[in-house]
Amino acid sequence: MTKDLRHAIDGFREAGKIQDIAKEVNCEYELAGVYRKLDGEKAVVFNNIKEYETPVVSGMLSNKRYLASLMNVDPSDPMNLTHRMEEVYAGDILPVQTPTGPCKENIVTRDIDIVKHVPVIKAAYGDKGRYITAGLVVTKDPETNLHNFSIHRICISENDKDKALLHIDKNRSLGMMLKKAAQSEKDLEIAVVIGVHPLLLVAAISKGRLKSDKYGLAGNLLNEPVELVKAETVDLLIPAHSEFVLEGILTSRESHMEGPFQEYPGTYSIVSPAPSFNVSCITHRNNPVYYTIIGGTESHILRGVQGEYVIYNAARAISSIVQGVHITIGSLARHHAIIQIKKENPDHEGLQINIMYGVLGAMREIDLVIVVDDDIDIQNLQEVEWAIATRFDASKDLLYFGKARSHEIIPVTDDGIRGKIGMDATAPFDKKDKFQRAQFFDAHLKDYL
Repeated sequence: MTKDLRHAIDGFREAGKIQDIAKEVNCEYELAGVYRKLDGEKAVVFNNIKEYETPVVSGMLSNKRYLASLMNVDPSDPMNLTHRMEEVYAGDILPVQTPTGPCKENIVTRDIDIVKHVPVIKAAYGDKGRYITAGLVVTKDPETNLHNFSIHRICISENDKDKALLHIDKNRSLGMMLKKAAQSEKDLEIAVVIGVHPLLLVAAISKGRLKSDKYGLAGNLLNEPVELVKAETVDLLIPAHSEFVLEGILTSRESHMEGPFQEYPGTYSIVSPAPSFNVSCITHRNNPVYYTIIGGTESHILRGVQGEYVIYNAARAISSIVQGVHITIGSLARHHAIIQIKKENPDHEGLQINIMYGVLGAMREIDLVIVVDDDIDIQNLQEVEWAIATRFDASKDLLYFGKARSHEIIPVTDDGIRGKIGMDATAPFDKKDKFQRAQFFDAHLKDYL
């Protein structure tokens, strides 16, 4: 069976991971409000959307247990996700092209009206409009001709039914491709693909070095080739089992002010110019299913697993004393990293400082690095705080890095520039006996109660 969104939903439902909502909900505000009460607990299927027959799904990547099940790894150790990502980046399963696919079951090329066909939601009070948040923006590099796909927020135009505004963060590949196209006085052909297997969303935000392209990476994540078909009106290959596909051009010759939008920090984005996405065709499956990401933990988990892979490899490249890494959910799974190390001889002393430098340089969003010993559970923030309280001295164990690049969406930054810090919360090797934790008898309560 081809692994698509429907296959993933069926698996979740069999495992009791789906919360069905039968009551009618409005896709403006109400749907997001209901979802956020279940965020991180279960994936949610809204089966009764006002003015639509299409169900809306969210939350299939809202915790690491769900992601582990999709990636077929043991969820008991979060580092298993990182090790699986190492396997994924080590190879490729190349896609296969098919003559047609389910995404072509319905084709609309006239009188394009995006919100008529697609139940795009408006999540937060203050959002400029309805936003596509889980669409894969598929395109080809104008120079290399290699396919790429990534995730960007897309605001549906309130005035033009066939247009949207596509926001591109700084230093993103799509922005570079659009610039290349503009230099040749051309527009950039894109397809926005909605409703794919959740692991394609993981591939979309890949941060590692690719063997071929993201379709090959996605194949390795799925353990099977991604089936592709030619788009109808643009020269692109798209996943054949997509629920919705919006085809058209992204043009820098036409831009409008986009935002505000409730972004991943939980604050609103600034209003800024965004290029216009002019839709020429909408295709969709029979009885399609719409997938959306509604802020919160799903966005964080999706980004965090990739970030942990990146910083683990950067840290391990410095020294094998690195045992594990964790990017905290409280830091939006992007900004605070905890590194666990094991010093085994005096020559390992000081490597924790090298590791801080390496981690901060490996991923621009990381703003705080805390290094702890191997007796600290890095998934348990209470233990990490204990290490800081007992093993960290701010007069000698604090490193400050000024005016470095972070993410411009964080409101405290100066357009993305902020200071960063490293905290050495490890015990000095030559004094480790002084820092030894008290040991107690390991009682099994079932033997006593």
